[in-house]
Amino acid sequence: MDYNVTKTGVRLMAEENSIDGERLILGDDSFGALLAKYGVPSVPSPDEPTPGNPFWVPGPFRTLFSMLIGEVNYFRGGYITQTYGSRDGDSLTDALQLETPATEVPDVEMAEGIGRAIVDYHNLFYA
Repeated sequence: MDYNVTKTGVRLMAEENSIDGERLILGDDSFGALLAKYGVPSVPSPDEPTPGNPFWVPGPFRTLFSMLIGEVNYFRGGYITQTYGSRDGDSLTDALQLETPATEVPDVEMAEGIGRAIVDYHNLFYA
């Protein structure tokens, strides 16, 4: 798969740190890898490189699920990510979009894991 940094909301950071697309998306210091480190499932990540293999479907059923629904593409990002993120060239602001499962009870462990991953990512690439 072609992981092109110019199609990401963190294009500017990747270019300034000379990070290629595969490392940015699947590397040990990718945002997805950092989320996984804290127990937060993530797509993309080293364990789940493409959205065509959804992490919420139990392992043996993933292939069947993918066959039934076909290819699943990445989100392009919401309005803020598209309008103000560095992906499209002129912005000096990077942007990541997170989507989490809806729950009736807040998932404190997931929230803490996301917070820790954000701090680690910032310290690795922006500090």
